[in-house]
Amino acid sequence: MAIAKGNFAVRFWDGTVHAAQIDPRFTLCLSHPAALRVAFRPHSRLRVAICTCSARLPSQHSAETLLKSMASLRHRAIAKRVIAAVLGLVALTGVAPAGGTSLHARLLAANRLFLNHYDQIERSGGHNLAVDLAGRFNMDMAALEVKTLPAGYAMADYQARLNETITLDATLIRELLAGSEQSYAGKSGLFEGVIRAQADGTLQPYAVYIPPSYYHTSSPSIVVILHGQPQTESEILSSIYFRNLADASGSVLVAPYGRGLYDFPPPADEEVYQTLDHVNSIVHAASRRIYLAGYSMGGFSVYKVGPLHASRWAALMSIAGAILNSESQRVAFLFRNTPFYVVTGKQDQVIPSVYGEMSASFLDSAGIPTGFYEEPAGEHWLGTLLPSLTRAWTDMMAGTVHPPSRKVGGNLNAIPAAPKSVPMKP
Repeated sequence: MAIAKGNFAVRFWDGTVHAAQIDPRFTLCLSHPAALRVAFRPHSRLRVAICTCSARLPSQHSAETLLKSMASLRHRAIAKRVIAAVLGLVALTGVAPAGGTSLHARLLAANRLFLNHYDQIERSGGHNLAVDLAGRFNMDMAALEVKTLPAGYAMADYQARLNETITLDATLIRELLAGSEQSYAGKSGLFEGVIRAQADGTLQPYAVYIPPSYYHTSSPSIVVILHGQPQTESEILSSIYFRNLADASGSVLVAPYGRGLYDFPPPADEEVYQTLDHVNSIVHAASRRIYLAGYSMGGFSVYKVGPLHASRWAALMSIAGAILNSESQRVAFLFRNTPFYVVTGKQDQVIPSVYGEMSASFLDSAGIPTGFYEEPAGEHWLGTLLPSLTRAWTDMMAGTVHPPSRKVGGNLNAIPAAPKSVPMKP
């Protein structure tokens, strides 16, 4: 790295050099000791300078905030160079990754491919996806630095999860550049795919897991998983929890991207169904063996996305989520004979368990077959909910319903919307 006074120059990991002149009127800064300052004028080329540097990676949340803010910039060239600067800083300041040099090298190679073809990727997937991918790479790099394992993970499992996440994110880059997905017909395993969105013609990603047991089950099924926030389709299926459940039940898992937007708003909501139809055209599940589940933010979104085409679902599951009053009457009307399964953790400090209890009580009182599962030691993190989640999953596949043992009163208006940002531990 070379920095000269006045005219700044920064040499990044890919060998490129960016010159910079700082103008305090146009400065963005990461709120981190390794401060990245970005100076630009609306009608001139962006220039980048690193003002201070430390031995630590930028925090994933501060970097993610900056990268997400790029989605609102009107000048795409500015966003591209900010992204290049952030990813370059990550690579420059990172220490030896816990995940080993192989994962680190693969991630840097994917970063390089992304930056070298940013314009093409943006045309293929849209501006928001391009910005989101930069955030993914930053978070993937930060994940290599984790010292404390998420609940329920052994080191080998965590390394496997990182490997799967990085593989899926790198695959997505190649698919966006190719303009199509890699075929997984007749295969088993974890794959990244893309659909051509009906709304605007962009390529939108999804992750799919096909267990080996799927091809040996007499009644094949699909479970669509709505992810949390901030979380991606690759992250939620890279973790072992849902995949272990799928292995046991022979179910295909499908996780739509949802355009990275809060609560799957249009057109992300309809793209859940477009993704489902696309995957089912490949794996051919039985029409009455298709389920919708969601975790955290996704546990709220099932009550919003599910009613769009209510007859498509054999059952629905909300994990660490809740129903809102604004959705209650529509849900009660459309799902009279469709089972719901509500899973919550008694110790959840993010979405208190009483919200799950109130949701289950409402559904049950509306005449909807409702199963309620509260994990006594469960927190918000998926790994702590496994005993109850496993029972709920098994019951959902069998069509068995265990109604709430007690009624919980309360106004659904008291349930807040899903949090827009929760530190996710898949």
